[in-house]
Amino acid sequence: FLGAEQEHGWCYYYEKMELALQMNDPETAANLADEALDKKLSAGDSVELIPAIEAYVQTGRTEDAVPLTEQIRKNDYMTHQALNYFNAKEDAELYSEVIDALKGKTDDPENEESELSEEPAAENTVSVNTEESLPDESGQDAAAEMIPDGAGGQESAADTGPDDQTVPAEPDVETPDSMSLI
Repeated sequence: FLGAEQEHGWCYYYEKMELALQMNDPETAANLADEALDKKLSAGDSVELIPAIEAYVQTGRTEDAVPLTEQIRKNDYMTHQALNYFNAKEDAELYSEVIDALKGKTDDPENEESELSEEPAAENTVSVNTEESLPDESGQDAAAEMIPDGAGGQESAADTGPDDQTVPAEPDVETPDSMSLI
């Protein structure tokens, strides 16, 4: 009726590795990683390599874990996330070789790349305009003019958009302090 089971892809192995690690069975997770990698399957996203790396380290196979960091290092943001993940583990010292590999450190000084910073690269960050408002013709700060004086009547800077267009105010939202418990 349903036919034969389809060939398993990376997602199947990734989910199974995650489950095995949650069940505190790193040996099964490492075997699943071996099987997936032997089939030449690849992760859709480099973050999906973390369970394989974790399983290899927990089973004493750091030499199998370190090469997987190369794929993660292709993306600065993912590298930063992986560093945060492994550094936050209670047994972070167990992952020291993986952490060093993610930072670009190697045992071979000729092959060592520059160390990555702990912060993500600028291309993966959002910039925020922090320019202060410029004084208007009268010499006063234009944004300061728009702050309500307590008597109402003037718009706040948040109520205006580009080219002094009025922007609708956000609707009143109940906050936890104003909500009553049932």
